[in-house]
Amino acid sequence: DRVISLPDIADGTLVTSQSTLDATKLSGDLPAISGANLTGLSSGLAMSDLWRLDTGFSGNQTPINANWSRPTGGNTDADTYGTLGTGMTQSSGVFTFPSTGIYTVFFAAGWYYTSDSSNLAAYITVTYDNGSNWTRAASGKTSIPDYSSFNVYQQTSCWHQMDVTDTSNRKVRFEIETHHSPNLEGTNAENRTYVLFQKLGDT
Repeated sequence: DRVISLPDIADGTLVTSQSTLDATKLSGDLPAISGANLTGLSSGLAMSDLWRLDTGFSGNQTPINANWSRPTGGNTDADTYGTLGTGMTQSSGVFTFPSTGIYTVFFAAGWYYTSDSSNLAAYITVTYDNGSNWTRAASGKTSIPDYSSFNVYQQTSCWHQMDVTDTSNRKVRFEIETHHSPNLEGTNAENRTYVLFQKLGDT
């Protein structure tokens, strides 16, 4: 037998393992709660990775197959760049995802030109069969007027969300299509033409 002494207050309650505790009854200093043994929780983004086109070109490229690199920063700004999780890999302009999951892909392209270009287009293209077929999944389009005597700058962007169920077959690349031959900006010192990959969670 056990003897239980109840507090001598009007609304005293005996709490058991099957009771629910009214949060309004909590007061004073509560102990720190550790999530070390909790499961099924996500801390947010699982991966974030940024790549820049470090050398520009003029005209069309399907795909942009060279001169991609992660930021290294200039001599004075150090760029403060960082990657979250395991980043992308790239070969001849084809980007491979590090793991299966739901990803967002953001592509921004910047141009300059001293004449007009009625069509400047940036495309995100995807494959589901390791490059046997490519499909345009997103596009951003703009134009440059003719000012002749000085450079005019323009930028466009596009975005796509991918369900990567197979990292060997589902991949992504980037294309440029232009009228005339404006210059696509490339530098590793800042974001001018660049791609951002972020993994939102598991597929």
